[in-house]
Formats: sequence, C-alpha cells, structure tokens
Amino acid sequence: MRLFKKKPAPTNAPNPNFERLVSLLDHHRITVVFDIGANVGQYAEKLRAAGFRGRIVSFEPLSENHRTLETLAAKDSKWTIAPRMAVGAEAGEVSINVSQNNDMSSILPVADPMLEALPKSRIVTTETVQVKTVDSLFNEFVEAGDKVFVKVDTQGFEMPVLEGSTGTIAANRIAGWQLELSMIPLYQGESTFDDITAWLKAKGYETHFIIPGYFSKKLMRQLQIDSIFFKA
Repeated sequence: MRLFKKKPAPTNAPNPNFERLVSLLDHHRITVVFDIGANVGQYAEKLRAAGFRGRIVSFEPLSENHRTLETLAAKDSKWTIAPRMAVGAEAGEVSINVSQNNDMSSILPVADPMLEALPKSRIVTTETVQVKTVDSLFNEFVEAGDKVFVKVDTQGFEMPVLEGSTGTIAANRIAGWQLELSMIPLYQGESTFDDITAWLKAKGYETHFIIPGYFSKKLMRQLQIDSIFFKA
C-alpha cells in the first residue's frame, strides 16, 4: 500500500523521478540499460517517456509477463527482450513463487511483514525458469564501447544478482545500478538496504539518488526504496 491512494498516472505521463534518473544516465553517458525484473515493461516505458534514447535490454522470468513484453517492445527498435529467464548468482534452474499480484513474485518465500502489509503478495502458483548471471549476459547483450547501467527489481533477490556480477564489476564494465531495496526483510533470506549499500560501497559505488517506494500505513514505516548508485 502506498502512503496516499490515488489513480495511477499514465505510463507516459511526466515523472520527475524518472526525468532526474534519465539526466543521471545522460550525465554518465549510459548507452544501454539492463532492466532485470522487467515485469510488464513499466520501467522501460517510463525511461522512454522521460527521454532515454539508448538501448534497453529487459529480463523477465514469468511467462505471461514475458509475452506482454515481447508485444510492447515490437514497436521500439532499441528495446530488446531477452529470452525468459531469472538472473542470479550462478547458472542453473529455479522455481519462482508467483504472487497474487505478480509484480511481487520472487524466488524467495514471502516473509510475514510483507503478507501483513500487502496480503496480495501471497503465493498462488510457481513456475520453473532458467537462471543466468549478469557476467554471462554481458557476452550476449553488450557491445564494445557500451556504458552499462543495471536496474534490478527482483523482489528480495537483489544480492544474488549482484553476486553474479562480480566479474563485470571487477572489470569496471558496470557504470551504475538501480536497486529496489527493502528496509526490513520482506522475503525470507533477503539482504536489506544496509547490507546491499555496504556491499556496493566496498566495490566503489556511491549513492547518487533515492526514489521512495512502498510506505505501509498498516505498519507505519517505509518498506522499500529505489537506490541509484554510480562509481565514485
């Protein structure tokens, strides 16, 4: 639940947070954005509406969402939909929990605070999907000279995505990150805001921008934010 209930703005409506984000992408000369956990394309469409003209590569594990993405991206020659997959610490196969509201679906089990704050996060089914790492994806989707920004919205599975990126981080091939981070664990085994911020800081990244996420009136606290990081 968000702090105020209101009719959602159209996807292509002006969004000050995304306009600022795109300004940051332009400032850092980002040419390609990895959209990991693309759901049904909201993030990519908001980037376009805010003026980003570089390439976008979207990754989505849920089959129905993936079909939607392929339809949407057909009209945008610089928007690529990768084969259906999850992204994590190592290659393999995994079962993903599909929630009633499927944008809350996660490889991790839902924790009690999430169910209390957002009952529609309950699991209704599962899907099996292949897992790849960011390191391996660079070989498929990044061209020589690209500057890459990685957005990760994987419902508590952000740390495994980072752990599968250590090779490209060490090679200085990822200019920046955007991660949806929880202030308290909303999924079992999730790394929180403090853990991930410290991990990225140790790799040379600093926080440049924060976008407020979910605030629970029931729990009366901020549950999630989006943090944007770039190399110091």
